[in-house]
Amino acid sequence: MRYLHLLWLVFLTSCASQSTQQKSFESYWSFFKGFENQKPRGGTTTGPAPKFAKVHPGWQNLTKIQKKNKKAKDRAAILAMAGDFKASFEFFETTGLKSDYKLLKPYQSWGTEWIFPIANEENFISLQHILIMSFLVNGKLQGPMVMKHWRQDWLYEESVKSHYTGMNRFESQDISAEKRKGRWLQKVYQVDDSPRYQVMGSWTHESSVSYWQSDPTWRPLPRREFSVRNDYNILEGDHRITILDSGWIHEQDNAKVKLSETGDKHYLAREFGLNRYRAITDFDTTKGKEYWDKTKFVWSTVREFWEQSFKDYKFIQLRAKVDDKAMWQQLFSLADRSDKLKPSEIQNQVKSIIKSYFAKTKANDKKAS
Repeated sequence: MRYLHLLWLVFLTSCASQSTQQKSFESYWSFFKGFENQKPRGGTTTGPAPKFAKVHPGWQNLTKIQKKNKKAKDRAAILAMAGDFKASFEFFETTGLKSDYKLLKPYQSWGTEWIFPIANEENFISLQHILIMSFLVNGKLQGPMVMKHWRQDWLYEESVKSHYTGMNRFESQDISAEKRKGRWLQKVYQVDDSPRYQVMGSWTHESSVSYWQSDPTWRPLPRREFSVRNDYNILEGDHRITILDSGWIHEQDNAKVKLSETGDKHYLAREFGLNRYRAITDFDTTKGKEYWDKTKFVWSTVREFWEQSFKDYKFIQLRAKVDDKAMWQQLFSLADRSDKLKPSEIQNQVKSIIKSYFAKTKANDKKAS
């Protein structure tokens, strides 16, 4: 198990497995001046090439629904993000916003993911991402390694969101009736189901494409950044999710911002991100399903705790580490040994672990009144 955690640390630094045989760039960043001869940072391991599907099944389901049935079409587009995918991640800085700023090397990596709904209700859909990856080590295939990845929840015409305000702080905010009408709130969570960001947006459907455009929002630094730099602390921007016949893509338009304790914003650079999820076939998800069957009670308990916490508190600030460990390390360790624990023991340990990372809370004003 220690070996798996060491591999996971490598993965968290590189974000995904990367094959030297498939080093193609969907965003053509190499045409930008100064990047022509640069090797990207990112994944350092190699893995077998997946087999791509001729047509993404989620797209086929989406096209069966008439455009006039807007909400049903929205739901089908969200559910089209489920399936088996080669997920590739590319980010590059387009311009510095300070005269002395030096653009960072582009980032590229990829991995294979199984994405599935853990909730599918009329006004609520939750999609869990699970990495299932094999590696080539000294010419020999190892794995698959299974790791819980991020999660995204979708809520229709939701009235409250948790807004990231910087410095590991999250604050509950009301969403006006005008801003939520006919729209969906996307909630994005870290690998340990702690909050990352939440943002409203709208789906648009045309004959050849369906896409969701978010409002502008703030986000914490992604792992690909905070593991290598500390000169900024907020990603400010918007993003777009597009469903295609080959899968789906996630585009990001970000500004890198240094937020001071007094609230002053200092802009460093702009960044473009392209995450492409290409549907694949003949992908064995058996080990992923076994992992989920073993650990799903832990993660449902974690989800319930966070949901209740944001009802109880208007404001939550988190510590980055406790006893020199990040939250994901403690929760992943708990999940690993969960088959040896009683449900009540899991519930108590989940509560104890997460609460230990609460640096500061503020009672929900509306609930207290």
